[in-house]
Parts: sequence; structure tokens; C-alpha cells
Amino acid sequence: MPRLVSSKLIQFYVGKKVFQYETGHLRQSSLDMIKHALFSIDDTLQEKLALNIRPSEFNGLPENTLKHLHSAYLLLKAMRNVGVSLIPKLKRKGEKPLFIPAFENVDRMIEVAPVREKIAFILASVIGLRISEILALDYADIQGEYLNISKHVTRHGVVEGLKVDVQRRIKTPKKLFDFLDKNKKGMNLPLMISERGEILSLCYSRTGIVKRLLTENGIGTFHNLRHFAALQSFEEGVDVNFVSRLLGHKSIQITMDIYGRFCRDILRYNF
Repeated sequence: MPRLVSSKLIQFYVGKKVFQYETGHLRQSSLDMIKHALFSIDDTLQEKLALNIRPSEFNGLPENTLKHLHSAYLLLKAMRNVGVSLIPKLKRKGEKPLFIPAFENVDRMIEVAPVREKIAFILASVIGLRISEILALDYADIQGEYLNISKHVTRHGVVEGLKVDVQRRIKTPKKLFDFLDKNKKGMNLPLMISERGEILSLCYSRTGIVKRLLTENGIGTFHNLRHFAALQSFEEGVDVNFVSRLLGHKSIQITMDIYGRFCRDILRYNF
């Protein structure tokens, strides 16, 4: 490992990303971006021993390249091959704008939506499911009062496992049962299908009737319903640990990074 040259480290990291792509856990566009960021590094730097490079030698590299190089070093660190990452720390970016829809807008949209869209909107706005998780659900995932979230939809179809491998069992929103087909209970049939009877693609949340309803009710994007679910939970006094598990975040810190600015006075916990 001490003789590992930077080019081998890059190949090692990209190989991991190729595997994620092949298993449906990474988009083609993301893989192409990573390849471009890393393979465009100057040959002189790539030929140097990875553990002998001075941090100053990374100066001038694009931020995206530094980010992925840092991830490569952290991957080796996790495998107990490297003590620390040599990549300089990136400056922390400002908080991204976050839009939280008004309660009356969400309520009105669900009320006027067709049954299929009611199901999607309820799952997103009440328990904060991602669109990729919603589209992968089938009737067999409803186990009594609970919903088993263990797969997601990619451009390759339904894939077992989740984006960050946080599978969870969530209490099903009561009002959802009013719109489900009781004859399909326990069957391996999707909760939601296209007009042709096929599994819906991820484009479903950005086009057609979904886009129209979101726009007409001033909600913007489908993902804003997930933010809505999180803030509703906090306002009801739900513990941050539970909200983090509900959303499928890998850590509480991620939950706080996203929503902490809205509820500093609500959230109370020790790191």
C-alpha cells in the first residue's frame, strides 16, 4: 500500500463507482462526471505515490476533483489502509435554499388529485418517502399497519436495497388505506402503475399530471413534499432520532444539516 500510485487509487475508486452503477445505485451521468473529474488529473500527479503527495500539490485542482479524491482516500481509510486523507478540506458551502409547502396547499392538492396521485402525495407528505421508494412499493410491502421500505426504482427498474442502505419499517398513514385496492392485498403487485399497467419511471414526479398539480398548488417539486413531512413531524414534537429514521437518513447529522435551521428551538439532543 505505501507504493500505491495515485493513478491506481483513482482506478480503485472509479471501479467501486462502476460497480454501483452496474447494480443500479448510481446514475450514468454521475459516473461520467466522476470519471471526468478524476481522469483529467495531470499525469505527473497521477504517477506520484498517493501517500507521498504534499497537500499543497493539490492546489489548483477543481473542487469537484478534490471532492472525489477525498472520497477515494476515505474509502482506503475505511479499509484500514490509510490513516488520514491528504486532500485539503473544502470550504463549507452555505446552506441550500429549502422550500416548505404550506399545509393548506398540500391538503388541497391531495383532495383534488386522482387516486394514483393521492397515493404518491400521501406517502411523500405524511411519512416523507422518496419518489424512488414510492414507485418501488407493492402490496406485499404492506404488512398489517406497517409499510416495509426495502427497495427503490432506478432507470434499470426496481432494485433491492436503498440509496443509502437504510431499510425501514414505517407505520402506514391511515388515510392511505382508503385509496388502495383491497383485492390486491398481500400480492407482489405495484401500488402504482402507468396507464399501460407498467411500473412508473422516475420521470413520473416531474411530468404530466403530477407536475401540473404541484405547479397549480404552489408546491414546486415533488421532493418538497418530503421536506413538508419532516417539518410537520418536528412541529408535532417528534424526536429528531425518529424523524431521521423515518426519512431514511444515514445519520442524525444529515437530518440536522438539512432541517436544523428551521427548528433550532424545537430540536434538543446531544451529539
